[in-house]
Amino acid sequence: MHLLIATCALFLLGPQDKPATAPIYRNSLMIPEDGSWVAAAYQEKGYPPIDRPWVKADYVQAVKVLKDITYMVNYMLPRHNGADSGPVFARLVSDENMAFLSDKSIPGGERIKRLNGLITGIRKIQPVYQVWEKKKNYLGPGWIFDEELTEFVGFRLRTSVATLNLVSDMVASFPAGSDKKIAWQKKLDKQRQLNAQTASGLMHQLKRENDFRKKARRRMARYFLEQVPRIYEKCVDAQRKLLRDRIDEIAGGLRDTEMKKTLAELRARLK
Repeated sequence: MHLLIATCALFLLGPQDKPATAPIYRNSLMIPEDGSWVAAAYQEKGYPPIDRPWVKADYVQAVKVLKDITYMVNYMLPRHNGADSGPVFARLVSDENMAFLSDKSIPGGERIKRLNGLITGIRKIQPVYQVWEKKKNYLGPGWIFDEELTEFVGFRLRTSVATLNLVSDMVASFPAGSDKKIAWQKKLDKQRQLNAQTASGLMHQLKRENDFRKKARRRMARYFLEQVPRIYEKCVDAQRKLLRDRIDEIAGGLRDTEMKKTLAELRARLK
């Protein structure tokens, strides 16, 4: 039955689509082989151009296209460093999408709005990959895109740092006691709390040692090592404690000695 569904899906999608190859079995989850396409094939389906920075609307359109083409099968999703779709996936998590942050001709409020649009966009893309973890298949209960989910975590951490830096810069740009400084300080206080909670929540992915291959989970740990100190330095005591406690909790449950070493290094940086 699964073979019949996959065959019908390929017939409906078109002649340029590649057949599925055998999935990699990994404990209770599977990692699909790369059956993705070149950029032009996605764009024929309405996917946004990948030769320019994206805004929120591009992510929304990409979600629609990817949901349509992966309705019954998932191996056509763009893949991290994929032979054909590597550049397609790279656009999803590219720091070039944040290039506008350095453009001082754009008002601070507008830059914040655009940055929040990117954050919303990547949060809409991520479930397109995660939903397959809950769908049964012929070898197990779900599929896992560990490389791609790792890159989503890295991008979300980088956008968190960018947001904190931008709001902090806006606070510093106004005279002491001015209404604008007070208003931006309130935004900074909220952003600190939000970003500390975001980083703490994303750390849950580090616990998935049975689901993520070693390379992916170790790279994810490095992303936390790179970005969490930058979030931490902008936070106040309660938020800093939240991050320290979360790292201690995660590290205490890990078996991978290299990951434990990376988190120990991270913990040492958070004074």
